[in-house]
Amino acid sequence: MKGHLAMMIYAKPKPGAHVRNPDTGFQPLPLEGAPVMDSTYWRQLERMGDVTITKGPPSAAAVAIND
Repeated sequence: MKGHLAMMIYAKPKPGAHVRNPDTGFQPLPLEGAPVMDSTYWRQLERMGDVTITKGPPSAAAVAIND
């Protein structure tokens, strides 16, 4: 689609979920999450409760507070 910019999101698997990334040959999504292209695939996994989607990775400060 000419002139269309795909949005990047950050997907992180929920504990116990084994999620595969179609953009990497269906390699497992890292436990810490990864940037991915926004698509119905990721939104469906979010609705099913398998991933958490944000606009970017958690900040180092937020990780330190939660650890």
